[in-house]
Amino acid sequence: MNFFEYFIKDKEINKAITSSNIKIGSCANAFQMMMIASDFNSGSATIFVVLPNLYEAQNYYDKLSNILGEDNVLFFPSDELLSVEMISSTGDFLYERIETIITLLNKEKKVVVLSIHGLSRYEMNKDRWINSFISLKKDNTYNRKELINNLIKLGYNKNYTTIKTGEFSSRGEIIDIYPFGRENPIRIDFFDDEIETIKEYNPDTQRSTREINELFIVPCQEFFYDDDELKSAINKLNEYINNNDISELEKNMILEDISNLENHEKLNQMTRYLSLFDDKETNILSFVDNKKIYFIDPYLAKEKIKRLEKDLKDYS
Repeated sequence: MNFFEYFIKDKEINKAITSSNIKIGSCANAFQMMMIASDFNSGSATIFVVLPNLYEAQNYYDKLSNILGEDNVLFFPSDELLSVEMISSTGDFLYERIETIITLLNKEKKVVVLSIHGLSRYEMNKDRWINSFISLKKDNTYNRKELINNLIKLGYNKNYTTIKTGEFSSRGEIIDIYPFGRENPIRIDFFDDEIETIKEYNPDTQRSTREINELFIVPCQEFFYDDDELKSAINKLNEYINNNDISELEKNMILEDISNLENHEKLNQMTRYLSLFDDKETNILSFVDNKKIYFIDPYLAKEKIKRLEKDLKDYS
C-alpha cells in the first residue's frame, strides 16, 4: 500500500472526496493538497482546484506539480485586473490556457489549477474547438487559399517570415507556419494543391531539420470565428450604435473594434464580444464530463467574485 492509498483509508477523508463539489479552508495547506492528490490517484475524474486569486493558484500549481508530477497537473491562469484583461492578455497566460484546453479535449484525467477569475472566463464551446482543428498529411490535397484563410481564422498572423509561435508566411507553393505546441516551425511544400513534403526547419538558419508525414494545427487564440459569424456580429454592433444614444467616444471605440474583428487583429482585446459569436455560456469546466471541483477558501473567493461583478458593472 502506497502513501496515497493509506491516506484515503481515513473515513472522514474518504467521505469528503466522494462529493462532486468540495469546499475547504485556507490556501497553503499541505493536508488538503495530499487529500486532492489521493483523490486524483484513486479516482477517475479530472479535478479542478479553484483558488481565490492568481498568486495562490500559481503557488498551489507548483506544489501539486511536485506531489503528482508536472504531467498530471495543468494550469489555467487568468489576469486578475479587469483593466488588464480588457486591454490585453499576457502571451504566456494565453498559451498556457490553450494548452490546458487542448489537453482536456484529449479526455485524459488531470488536475487543473485556476483562480476564481479563470473559472469565470467565457470560452468558445467545446465543439467549436474540436471542429477548428486542421489535419494535414503528406500526399493529401488541401486548397492553399483555403488553408491560408483558415489559419487567419484560427488567430495566426501572416508575416513576411515565420519565426515565432502564431505566425505564418506564404510564397509561391510554400507555406511556413509556426503552429501552437510545436518546438519548431513547419514548412509545407505544395505541388498545386497536393502536399509534397512537410518539414520542420530551424527559424535562424531556415534549413530543414526533419521531415514529418502529418501536421495537426490548433488555434493560437481563444477567440476564432468564420465570415458568416463575423457578418452577423457586425450587424448586431451596428444595430447597437444606431438604436442607442451613445457618446461619440463609445461609437468610435466600437467602430475601431469592428475594424479589428474584420482584420482578425488584436483578438486578445476582442474577447468581450465573444457572446456575439457563440451564445453558449461555456467556461473551462464545460470541456470535461467526468469532473470534481475543489473550492479552496470559498469565503475569500466569494468576495473576489463580488469585486469582479462590481468591476464589470463599472466598466459597462
